[in-house]
Amino acid sequence: MTMTEGLLFCVDKAQGVRCRPEGDGVYLLYSAETDELHLVGKVEKAIFDLCDGRPIDQVVAAAEPMLRRMGVMEQDQAAVETMEFLRAMQKRALIVFR
Repeated sequence: MTMTEGLLFCVDKAQGVRCRPEGDGVYLLYSAETDELHLVGKVEKAIFDLCDGRPIDQVVAAAEPMLRRMGVMEQDQAAVETMEFLRAMQKRALIVFR
């Protein structure tokens, strides 16, 4: 059983979140709810883009190859890092779990 197996939550971008490229693979995410800015890299932005209403396990599965290319070799570690990133984005009001 994987760490996301059985999770029925879907992940979506929070309302009012804006994104713009800053150059050199860096993106600026803005949360209207918190009035805060957040800088993310291109892999984090790609994971953020996956938050389009699909189930968490699909987001984690799609993020795994990106993280493996970055040097996270174990599937379980890629899943852990993706979930930690998703939780951090949720705490910053950038995404919502439904």
